[in-house]
Amino acid sequence: MPYLKADAPLNTPEAETLESLLGKKNYHNTRLKRIKTIQDLTDAERNRSGLVTIGKRCITIPGDPFGVYPSWAGNVAHPEDERMLDILPPIFETLIQGEIIQSDQLNAIEHLLSRVPTTGVNQLAAEISNGNEYDVVKYTAEESVVDFKMGSLSVRLMNAKDIDMRAPSPYNHTLRARMSVSGANDVFNELHMSTSLQQYAMTCILRDGTGQLNERDSYDEAEDDVDLENPGSKAFEKLRARAQERFWLHMTPEQRQRLHYESLQSNPQLEDILMIIKANWDRSWNDKEDVDYFRQYAKDAKAAEHVWDLVDKDVFVVTDKNNQVVFANVEHAADLMFGTDVVDNLVRALDLWSYFTPLPLPETQRHVVDRWVRHLHPELDLHKAPVDRLPQAKMAVAHLGCWSHLFDPNGKMVIRTRDARFARSVNQEYSQLLFPQFAKAVLGKATSITRLLVQNLDPEYYAECVEIFNHLPEGERVVTDDEDFASLFVLLVNAYTQRHRDRTDVKGGLAGLVTLGDYTGGNLCVPQLGIKVPYKPGACAVIRGDKLDHLVTDYRPPRYGIVVTNHESTKRHALRKMGRVPQQAIIDEGEPFDRPDRLMSTTCVNKRSDDDDDDEIHWTNKELHGPRALDSSSESG
Repeated sequence: MPYLKADAPLNTPEAETLESLLGKKNYHNTRLKRIKTIQDLTDAERNRSGLVTIGKRCITIPGDPFGVYPSWAGNVAHPEDERMLDILPPIFETLIQGEIIQSDQLNAIEHLLSRVPTTGVNQLAAEISNGNEYDVVKYTAEESVVDFKMGSLSVRLMNAKDIDMRAPSPYNHTLRARMSVSGANDVFNELHMSTSLQQYAMTCILRDGTGQLNERDSYDEAEDDVDLENPGSKAFEKLRARAQERFWLHMTPEQRQRLHYESLQSNPQLEDILMIIKANWDRSWNDKEDVDYFRQYAKDAKAAEHVWDLVDKDVFVVTDKNNQVVFANVEHAADLMFGTDVVDNLVRALDLWSYFTPLPLPETQRHVVDRWVRHLHPELDLHKAPVDRLPQAKMAVAHLGCWSHLFDPNGKMVIRTRDARFARSVNQEYSQLLFPQFAKAVLGKATSITRLLVQNLDPEYYAECVEIFNHLPEGERVVTDDEDFASLFVLLVNAYTQRHRDRTDVKGGLAGLVTLGDYTGGNLCVPQLGIKVPYKPGACAVIRGDKLDHLVTDYRPPRYGIVVTNHESTKRHALRKMGRVPQQAIIDEGEPFDRPDRLMSTTCVNKRSDDDDDDEIHWTNKELHGPRALDSSSESG
């Protein structure tokens, strides 16, 4: 990922071990030349942590001569290490050459999925099951569920007769959704934090004299403390989030009850601090739509453990009353299609791409509990990692593809995403040069795997997506396959995504979710359906993600994911080019785009770049204009 020789998988090439990657001096300039290789470090230096602080730019890492950490990134990267030009292309070429392996199992899955839109679940089970035998798990007015074996594969088909995808709100009012909500309330019945309780919890943190949790976390360390003499809105926003985090994730129910009782009592010793907090209280925090992400996380964790049914089948498909697919999951889809060697190379490519290329830290609205995740999984905390563990300590989300500008929801102009343009920082020429190969090798395999489900389960939508892609600007779309149908890919690196809907995906469309790596845990949950699936490495799921909530439970990393989808704005752009006038997106001019509750509904984008560090960075001519530029100290004629 890469690893030291002793920890690396068998047959790992020497060039991909940390001894090799961190063992070369960097002679790009005098400052970098002084950085020690990992072999030059003393034992004490090698075991030292605190080399990197999340959110703070770092360009000198002892033991890692080519390593840099941009303030916006979720990984230590090596964008100027020219060895990537030798290491990555052969892996990419192997992946590009890897073809689908035709087998009886794969043919059976394709046949099953293609029959789903036109055939009832009982009839389909009777026709394709082993010995025409199947079990009726449930048969009610609301749903029909059948289990059967198809060769060696286990299959479950669920027809949700109380769901009609054509309805404005098809999923929230079904019996299944109501039972899911009721069950979650039964196992987690604590009320939201009132305004007074939040203010008191913030006061208690400040009373401790730290302005932070008991165990200091590495994220934004210098900004955690609240200066009561010069308070600022950002500081109080972070303090409020810290109070919510401590309340829901660090306290027991009994401790929370006691704190609530204390908040109702008069305490003259805290009055001065409480007055300052009230004076700096943002009125939007009183909004009934204000989201407490930590409470939602805690509640979902309980529901995932005790309420939502685990459907542990090789193939699982949910349809609505009209046999339209709502959700589907195929375990080990990647291995079935391409074999373990190709899948291993796919993970290897992702490991190395995220070693060389800086990738954005997950934005903090959808991934607000990442601090807590680093508490649960300290191996992911960059601040706690010594130099030989930094490559494993990464959490990132990169958007690769195209969409329109935030304030252009009707897609008048489609542009490449910032991550696909490598526009967050300079010195990414090598990654940018290799990106077309990466797209065909890695994203192309995700395209093929997702196509297995989308094309068979919803052929009309698939054809529409192909048409959309073909009408996008050639210079902006990312080509991954001979027949592309997805214009946006989201690369997930150890990302712990909370409950959300992808409201900016094509309305009513299907998004593909391909998961890879060597992780355990990580069930994919769909609360409105009251289900979760194992979602083991190599699985592929498709979901109507613009209206169905979904989340992934805790897991032991490493884990990679690739979301395969289309942005609604690209569809509107394509329709306009085809001469069809799309329905205009409705924008409420009284609602700002940056409201927190709206941010959670959009694609999870970290907007930071090196531009945010302009006061700290002193650019050289070579960094600004390329390696052939004059040195900063050179005299002009």
